[in-house]
Amino acid sequence: MWKLISVFAAGAALCVASSQPSQAQAVYVTGNQLKRDCNPAANDDLKPFFEARCMQYILGVNDGVRMGVNVASVLGDRPGDYFLCVPNGVEVGQLVQIVKAYLDQHPEDLHKNAAGLVTFALTAHYRCS
Repeated sequence: MWKLISVFAAGAALCVASSQPSQAQAVYVTGNQLKRDCNPAANDDLKPFFEARCMQYILGVNDGVRMGVNVASVLGDRPGDYFLCVPNGVEVGQLVQIVKAYLDQHPEDLHKNAAGLVTFALTAHYRCS
């Protein structure tokens, strides 16, 4: 019970802390931060929290891209005009594995915006035809 309370308290603290960016801190999630979230230490009590945050971040980027594609298609664009087309039925675990592998293979880019890195990783596997 206390472990669960600790996870929620830590999550709330991180949300409050991340909503107050300092001048020396970037205001976006970097590849370094996402990689840490996606690969927490096995003995870390907050492992489920970090894994969930990793998964939700990747899903958020994917959903944002999908929403953009949907809006563009309503405005008359064709599916071939897009760069990322994740097929229906792809599970979140697949997306996480793809992104984790991309982050491992591109350590030189980990300082960059994580949303862009997630998009690059998914585009490499699910480019529109």
